[in-house]
Amino acid sequence: PPELVQRLEGEGYWVVECPDRPGASCVLGEHRAARTTFYALDLDNGRGRELASLDTGEPLTRGPWSLSPDGSSVAVPGPPGSPNGIALVDLDNGRRRDVVVHEAAEVQFVDWDPTGDALFVSGSRPDGAWALMRTGLSGKTGTLLETEGPAQVWMGRVAVSPDGRHLAFAVMTQEASVWLLENF
Repeated sequence: PPELVQRLEGEGYWVVECPDRPGASCVLGEHRAARTTFYALDLDNGRGRELASLDTGEPLTRGPWSLSPDGSSVAVPGPPGSPNGIALVDLDNGRRRDVVVHEAAEVQFVDWDPTGDALFVSGSRPDGAWALMRTGLSGKTGTLLETEGPAQVWMGRVAVSPDGRHLAFAVMTQEASVWLLENF
């Protein structure tokens, strides 16, 4: 049967991710008042010690952060002042390093490659097109898929197969219809 591990109270936005590496801790990210704080999450005892914290802006308009496969770092899309950036935060020492995705105007979602050497990024281009990109931790980026010109399309978060050979993601579109009503 389901068992309550941690009650999270008050206004906030919470995300839990667990790494692929056996024995590594899950991480709880808590967003409150323009800041996201990361905690170790013990599945038996609940929230543990604080691992790192950073300003992520208010309101939180980008997708959630992503935990590296080994559980050592988080990638946070579009930190304040850098809409086309990704903040990489080391959970062992709290140090932050920013990666700029020059091919993007705005980064919306990030997800780690299974090797931990790159990130899959979805976001908008300067011309308004949406793109799915693979960005190395140095910032070198290659485009995997993009819409043609400005489009009413939005790409969601990427799910990566364990072997890294397949990607799954949602593409949402917006449609409109024009109706004519006569003899009213």
